[in-house]
Amino acid sequence: ITSEQEKVSPYKEWFAAQAPILLRNEMMAGWMLNSAVFWKLSSEYAEAPLGDKVAWVAANSGLGGECELDLSCHLARVNRTLGKYLEIYPNGAQLESALIQCMDEVKNLQVLSKEQSAPASAQDKAAFAKEIALLKQSLSKVEHPQKERLFSQLEKIVY
Repeated sequence: ITSEQEKVSPYKEWFAAQAPILLRNEMMAGWMLNSAVFWKLSSEYAEAPLGDKVAWVAANSGLGGECELDLSCHLARVNRTLGKYLEIYPNGAQLESALIQCMDEVKNLQVLSKEQSAPASAQDKAAFAKEIALLKQSLSKVEHPQKERLFSQLEKIVY
């Protein structure tokens, strides 16, 4: 469905009806399912293995939009995806994969911090510190050696 078709019947009505579960993905010029759909389904099956599987899909379903060089935004996205998975399933089937992805995100943050053209403001630093605290809180029940390495790497980001 092209962007022009989205504006005419029957697509226009279909998109209007699906609005609660769809997100516009500007980066890919298309639509995606809102991750809230997956998180809700995951909570409905929280006591079954399916809940873990669906939560992993939710954690990797994307959020749309972009953060550019905003480190706090990038870390907030980690908190809303991988961090949320690890908070809900601290011993989940994808524990190791989630921690590896978190480490990769931290490596990306380290690169982005070096690309900053100007020093971060006190407000930016405070927002980043808040996101670090949220991630630590989300991972508080995780028992894995990678967790401390992840936190150590986060603390080394110069922002």
